[in-house]
Amino acid sequence: MSLDNHAQPADATNEGDPGAHTRTDWCGPLGQVPRYWRWQDGPDEAHRAPPGEENKDMLRAGTTCTDAINFLENGLVAGSLNDVSIRIPHAMRTGAEAEAEMRAVRKRYDEWTWRAAEELNQRFSDREIAGQLRAGRYRAILTAPLDEARLMMYAEIAELQDYFRSVANRVRAMQERYGRVGAVRYAVLDTNTTLHFTRFDKVPWQKVFGKGTALMVPHIVVDEIDTKSYQTGDKKISRRARGVFRLLESVLEAGPEKAIADDGTYVFIAADEPGHGRLPVPDDELVAAALRLRQAVAPAEVIVVSRDIGVRTRAGTWGLPAQPLPDAYLIEGGELRRQELEQAAAELVPGGGVPQQSESADAMDREMATRPRP
Repeated sequence: MSLDNHAQPADATNEGDPGAHTRTDWCGPLGQVPRYWRWQDGPDEAHRAPPGEENKDMLRAGTTCTDAINFLENGLVAGSLNDVSIRIPHAMRTGAEAEAEMRAVRKRYDEWTWRAAEELNQRFSDREIAGQLRAGRYRAILTAPLDEARLMMYAEIAELQDYFRSVANRVRAMQERYGRVGAVRYAVLDTNTTLHFTRFDKVPWQKVFGKGTALMVPHIVVDEIDTKSYQTGDKKISRRARGVFRLLESVLEAGPEKAIADDGTYVFIAADEPGHGRLPVPDDELVAAALRLRQAVAPAEVIVVSRDIGVRTRAGTWGLPAQPLPDAYLIEGGELRRQELEQAAAELVPGGGVPQQSESADAMDREMATRPRP
């Protein structure tokens, strides 16, 4: 896309501008304005953040963490943003030719903000990231006297470089959070599989999905199992849900890289980050969790493990492979007794186990089933 066709003068409308939003602007010395500006509803409906977007995932579905980091650090900070910086004159000379040169630099900077905003919006669903390009001193740079604009451009570019480095670090933290196991492939469990198939710590995952497999349990699955432990008319399913929930508690308490299934498969829970806004349909939330995992661990493979055709269809829509466990691991109801739980927790987490209590298994289960719930 040609930049010349999209560059706008300072007094032009923001309609169609991927990096512009109505905002709370104030100018101090040399036109300085806050780097982190407050979002406002603008006249153009396309610029409004949809309800809940402030809690949306940072990256778009087709963007991996590695791609995003490379673009931010090499494409922007050390690439196009650096190119803009080195064209700024070190000193403002007098004369028509020097003024024309500085105006060309300023125009090139304006054009670059448009192009960079488009590129950012292709990779990031968080609109505020691209919005930073036309926040700060942007408008003042386009209207200030040339020498002041030159000085402001130096300061603005330095702040943008710092900002995009910080965004890259946020993406890197997400990558490290999910990818620390270093598996070749990741199997993502759904609620149906945890309740109606062989206990997840007993399945030979390396045999079923191949060597180098790790097991991820999304947060939504943990919550659904907790709900099923007391909100179902099937007593066998309720007891099994309570048993699986206890095993998941031991996984969560163990921490990263500590819970291991019988065949040596790493098991971890992908907890929601603070402020995360869940999708209204649990199956969509499950697939979204698998997509976040794929973004973080690419090029490792991510497989959604589900017998539910709805889950598998949703996964396929986003290009995620999905398959059920073989029927050989399907069970009917099933219960987890106290003694089995203690042994299972100890095997999952060395030194772990379910705390001993004097109640019988049946009495304890009755207490869990009747405890008050929010």
